[in-house]
Amino acid sequence: MPWQVWLLLLFIALLIVFIRLGIVAGNRDSPSLQTKAMGPGICCPSCGYENPNYAAFCLKCGVSQSAALKAPSIDLNALAVTAPTDIVHANGEQPLISQTIRKSVKGPYVWLTFDLFILTLLLGIVIFNMALQGIIGNAEKSGESLGKGLVPIILLLYGAHRTWKSLLEKESESDPSFKRKHRIYQRIAGTIVVIVLCSAVGFGIFVGNRVDKVNRIKYLMTQVAELGPKNLEFRQRLTAIRSVGAPTMKDYYDQCLSLERVLDEYEPHRQKVLSLQKSILIEAKDAPPEIWEILRWMREINEKDSQGIQLMRTEIDKAKELIRLPLGEQVVYYRREIVPVREEIEKVGEEELVMFREGQRKGMKLPLDIKDMLERKPIE
Repeated sequence: MPWQVWLLLLFIALLIVFIRLGIVAGNRDSPSLQTKAMGPGICCPSCGYENPNYAAFCLKCGVSQSAALKAPSIDLNALAVTAPTDIVHANGEQPLISQTIRKSVKGPYVWLTFDLFILTLLLGIVIFNMALQGIIGNAEKSGESLGKGLVPIILLLYGAHRTWKSLLEKESESDPSFKRKHRIYQRIAGTIVVIVLCSAVGFGIFVGNRVDKVNRIKYLMTQVAELGPKNLEFRQRLTAIRSVGAPTMKDYYDQCLSLERVLDEYEPHRQKVLSLQKSILIEAKDAPPEIWEILRWMREINEKDSQGIQLMRTEIDKAKELIRLPLGEQVVYYRREIVPVREEIEKVGEEELVMFREGQRKGMKLPLDIKDMLERKPIE
């Protein structure tokens, strides 16, 4: 699956989690609100914690509440002087105090969660770009990414701070239940933010490594392509030498010496090409199948070239032995030792042409002289 799809799925998951967090936090009933809705609570005689009026033991320290049950309770309805008394439902009932309070604190949670979502998303993008550009060696763009995101990040942090202060004014942490509720929200939101930012770092490193590998492969392929004219020159010189007739053994020997000089001049270039292609294979060990198909084809072509060059050097060595023989033995030696080598060279050349045709059918780019050769030589 492409990494862009994973990035989209991560964004959707982050959006869902933050929306869920804001809804749950805004609708969450604290124990003290539940107690107020149900009636007077019971203060623990040991730790002072406010327990529901039905609790037999303290929910915090576990001490029996039997003594507190005998103590006079406070009528919370009498203390709720700030609650509106002139608002009634259609059925004539007044709304519960806890419901009025719960509606008043829902908005800040939603806005805070939305602010944190945008902030986390922006931080994740900035960190992802910094990790990506750092891996591929583009420090300038990494700094640009940070600079562009700095002002929005500061504004979002300021907005989150203001929203949190507004929330604390409506839900004072002097109430233990509100304090617990805030700490739970902070832990959940903080955990989500840390996970997302760590994921952005890891994802940036992963994508950066892939992009860096692709860039290295492209660079190596460019170097191989730049060596193409030298390959063309080598094939043209080889063809020119082979096309000249050799009426005598001395002429044949001189032809082989010319061939040897061309091979010696081409050898450093050939070794460089082999080294580059070896590096490409190492870099592309986990490349897509279509890339591997191209690299496999190039490797087989080079192996066939090496086989043909080795046979030519074998022919040159035998030509040097031939010229030292008496004239009467040279023809016999040529037919017995050199003709089979030349036939093997022709066979390797035919096999290489077949491989070029296969590459052409698969849409691979061939040198112009190879294309001309394939057009001139019919398929057998």
